[in-house]
Amino acid sequence: DMMDEFTIDELFQLGEERTVEEETGESGTGIALDQLMKGIRISDPEERQYTFIGSDGYQKTVAWENLENGILTRSGESLFSDLPKAFYIKEIIEIEVE
Repeated sequence: DMMDEFTIDELFQLGEERTVEEETGESGTGIALDQLMKGIRISDPEERQYTFIGSDGYQKTVAWENLENGILTRSGESLFSDLPKAFYIKEIIEIEVE
C-alpha cells in the first residue's frame, strides 16, 4: 500500500477553506475534507471510509458524507458539522483510506 505523506501546508493548497459550525455552536475554519481527498487523487472517494488517527492513538472512522461536512484545521484537528465531538480528533498524524 502506497503511503503518501503531506505537510499541513501542502494539504492546504489542495482545496478551499470551509467554515463549519460545531454542535457546540462554535465554528472552525479549515480545508474542506472532501476536496482534500479529491486533491490527493483518492480513487472513488465516495465509496470509501476514512479513519482519522491522533498522536495519542485515538481514532474514529467516518464516511464520505461526513467529509462533505468536515474540515481539517491548520492545527491538524478534524471538525464535522454533522458529527458529535467524539469525532473531533486533535493532532491528526494519519488518515487511513479504506
